[in-house]
Amino acid sequence: MSDDESPKVTTRSPPAFNVPPATLWAVLFLAGVFAGLRLGPKAWSPWMLDHLAFSTRNFAQALDTGPLLAGLAPLVTHSFIHIDPLHLLLNLGFLVAFGSFVERSYGMAWFIVVFLAAAAVGALTQYAVSSQESVMIGASGGVYGLMGAYVPVLSLLRSGNRWRGGLGFIAVILVLNLVLGPLSALGDMFGAPIAWQAHIGGFVLGLGAGFALLGWRRRRIARR
Repeated sequence: MSDDESPKVTTRSPPAFNVPPATLWAVLFLAGVFAGLRLGPKAWSPWMLDHLAFSTRNFAQALDTGPLLAGLAPLVTHSFIHIDPLHLLLNLGFLVAFGSFVERSYGMAWFIVVFLAAAAVGALTQYAVSSQESVMIGASGGVYGLMGAYVPVLSLLRSGNRWRGGLGFIAVILVLNLVLGPLSALGDMFGAPIAWQAHIGGFVLGLGAGFALLGWRRRRIARR
């Protein structure tokens, strides 16, 4: 990426209700895909699930026999699909909250890279730890990646209610993920099992990317 796309880390408080462009377009895109599944032809839904959702079985087959591209694309495209309205609203809410901070702190290009990379790493994590065939959809892996990338920005504050409140909120989300995720596989209370391992994989990717980008920015400033 060019110097213009290098991470420009800032800790200034963003204005209320001012969603940066890439985050806003991501929200509109996910909402549009959901609307298409609900309002479009009935054939759209099964086609998207067959070709865009991440299936551990299809991924394993693609690795063994190919075509490899067809198996790799769902690592990212699964994050575009939501069937349950509550699932969509939760992901959009977290996307606006954490995506806005990440885009303002590191830039539009890095927002996109972190989101897509975290979605892919989340899917790979789910594949690596899954003991049975599963199909995964939803932007949660990418959203958790943005959450992880925001932690280094919070670490710059070191004081004040925003720092403590932000880290505390993220810690609560992670604990709930670790508690409710395994429980979701035991019954139908959540409608479908939660891919909590994918969330953790996405978060770790985002956390590492955030600290790496922050360190890169500091080194560039030091050399000037």
